[in-house]
Amino acid sequence: MEERDKARGAKERAEIFAEQCAALEAQGFEPRDRSMSMSAANICGTLAALPFIAAVIAAFVFGGAPVRTAVSPAADIAVFAAAAAASLVVHECLHALFWAAGSGGAVRLGFDRRTFTPYCAALKPMGKARYLIGTIAPFVFLCGGFSVAACLTGLWILCAAGAANVLMAGADILVAARIVFSRGKYFVDHPSRCGFIVYARPERSE
Repeated sequence: MEERDKARGAKERAEIFAEQCAALEAQGFEPRDRSMSMSAANICGTLAALPFIAAVIAAFVFGGAPVRTAVSPAADIAVFAAAAAASLVVHECLHALFWAAGSGGAVRLGFDRRTFTPYCAALKPMGKARYLIGTIAPFVFLCGGFSVAACLTGLWILCAAGAANVLMAGADILVAARIVFSRGKYFVDHPSRCGFIVYARPERSE
């Protein structure tokens, strides 16, 4: 039953995506595919996250309060594991919150049993700024929040949580970069790949 529900949800998202794309093309907009496979996004996202992880650790070690544990090393590790697991859910909820504000609530939260991770999908086209804000929100709030708290308190588990959230946002960093350097009026979140389709008016030839 769960597998059928999952397949039905994926099919519904794909149908909504196809309808949105067809409607925009009917209005004369041209599509440009700015998506990548999930496997490529995982690899490239990890590489993209590494400089930010280094920055988080450097700021904590050299610019923050003296490093200390919260309770004990063993207890801190348990707290970190719980914070990392909770961050997976909060990460997708932040996507949903900001994309919902930009698309009139047309988002879907779910759980991918193949990867044991939650996901969020935007179901309506958005403008560049709104799509970008929703894409980068988890990086800003979770990575930034944990990192600042770590520097202020000196707690290594907060630094570790900040670094873990940077890693979780690696693919978001890639997508955000593609959004910034893409020109177009409408951005449509891809239902099965990492990224989006951008729609722009055809360029007039001289």
